Amino acid sequence: MGQVQEPKPVKFIVGILAISEEILAQASELIARQLGAVESASEVWPFSSTEYYAKEMSKRLLRQFISLAQLGEPTDIVKLKLACNSAELADARRRGRGLRRAINLDPGYVTPAKLVLASTKDYSHRVYLGRGIYGEVTLQYGHGVWQSFPWSYPDYAEPRYHGFFSQARRRLLEQLRKQEVKQ
Repeated sequence: MGQVQEPKPVKFIVGILAISEEILAQASELIARQLGAVESASEVWPFSSTEYYAKEMSKRLLRQFISLAQLGEPTDIVKLKLACNSAELADARRRGRGLRRAINLDPGYVTPAKLVLASTKDYSHRVYLGRGIYGEVTLQYGHGVWQSFPWSYPDYAEPRYHGFFSQARRRLLEQLRKQEVKQ
């Protein structure tokens, strides 16, 4: 019989979609205020993988990822997703957009072996985590590269983001080593 063990801490990331570079920068500041210090940010890419957000947000969207400095428990992803959803709506209302968002915040976490994203939508490959939130293993890490699954979002499957995910993974491993040395 396997022994129950506490999970190791994870590195949280947030994928940001925004309608302008100015709003993208404001989203990073919002994340820092509400979720904790930002450790690093990716470059900014144009987002054209889907038209899913075009009607609500804009046809011209920008994508950026940030990682948080503080490690956390994997189960904290539920709180992060709920906080991100609230922040999106508060931001839309503050901008006078009603329910039409100017930012989309998708939290997830990196472990040495995978990238997990949180979602409010159930599907065959997602697992219920609680409070209306589901978890999805979007990428796996093996043999030195990130590998996608048939259900991975097309933009996450593209290698252009993988450098940032690898950087977050390296930082996680450094932080875990430092924690082990202290114990």
